[in-house]
Amino acid sequence: MTNFMSSLPTIHDAARAIHRHGERTTIVVQGQPGVGKTAILSIIAEINGDQWRKVGESYATDKHVYVYVDCSNLQYGDLQAMVPDRESRQIEEYVGGLFCLDDARPKVIMFDEVLKLPKSMKPIVTRIMRERTVGSRPLTAGSIVFGTSNMAQDGIGDTTQAHEGNRITFLPVHMTRDAWLPWAHKNNLNPTLLAWVQLTPELFDSYLIERPETLANNPYVWNPKQPRTSFVSLRSLVTASGYVDDRLALGNELCMRLIEGCLGTAAAESLRQFILLENEIVQVEDIIKDPMNAPIPHSRITSLVTLFKTVHGIKTQDDLSAVITYVQRMGSKELETAWAVSVMKSPKTDRLCSRNSYFTQWRLENGVYLRA
Repeated sequence: MTNFMSSLPTIHDAARAIHRHGERTTIVVQGQPGVGKTAILSIIAEINGDQWRKVGESYATDKHVYVYVDCSNLQYGDLQAMVPDRESRQIEEYVGGLFCLDDARPKVIMFDEVLKLPKSMKPIVTRIMRERTVGSRPLTAGSIVFGTSNMAQDGIGDTTQAHEGNRITFLPVHMTRDAWLPWAHKNNLNPTLLAWVQLTPELFDSYLIERPETLANNPYVWNPKQPRTSFVSLRSLVTASGYVDDRLALGNELCMRLIEGCLGTAAAESLRQFILLENEIVQVEDIIKDPMNAPIPHSRITSLVTLFKTVHGIKTQDDLSAVITYVQRMGSKELETAWAVSVMKSPKTDRLCSRNSYFTQWRLENGVYLRA
């Protein structure tokens, strides 16, 4: 495999592949730190139409049981134990409750950081991945097994032998900005942070795709040749969003220190410029009340933050129509398109969009921009 690939599958692509082939084949999804590999389990649950989204949840109405296995912290007793039986005077095999084998529903099992497994536990996990059995107990028919790991070149302990690797399928992934932003809107990440991401595409550069000379000049992202403790990843962006949301309570100084601690110095300074413009952002209530006369921001940054904030303020068809009128006053197809994608992808507004005559007409007139 070469590092200079023009594109890589996203985690959503990986989830589709696992959903289709995970009963027969074990796919190990590989990507750089923080790229979002752990989210694949919840994406598969969504594909299945189940409610499960995170560890600790359990829904009797789900069609599958979702099992998350943290291989970097796994203990032998979590998987299996050999216990003496006094009556038979034999050693009996007991399987850990982690895999919920007494539940008759098919399992979806994710071995997170599977290439960090201690050597003593590899035979048990390898058998699950190859044969779909835990010890001698088979998984329910229709069960899916997959794994995740970092790339070997990340230098953080992920290794495998050729004879082991040849029995599974490795799938390298990356997440693009355009694939991530709809997810971020859907999960209510901070609009100011999302505007920063929208206008800073280099935040999604990857050493798996970019040439070394390009990445050497990028102060934001993970680079195994210039390792950083704090860097921009999907995981750290979610953390930073919470800090930006809470900046009034935290105070600007503490907020920026926390952001620096999770995104790195260069990224924190870049994001700070967006946060400082907060006072120039037009409020959603003012736009809905008077879309023809509400002020238009002077900068691209504040325009984008203003539009992203409207996604959370639209409650009715009249609200949506008012915001469409305001958006068109901005006179920028780039801004209009970024806003349109965000409202179409948000679960709060997607149904309003599908039934709004003004929005339908806008899509007919501007579909070429949405496909760009």
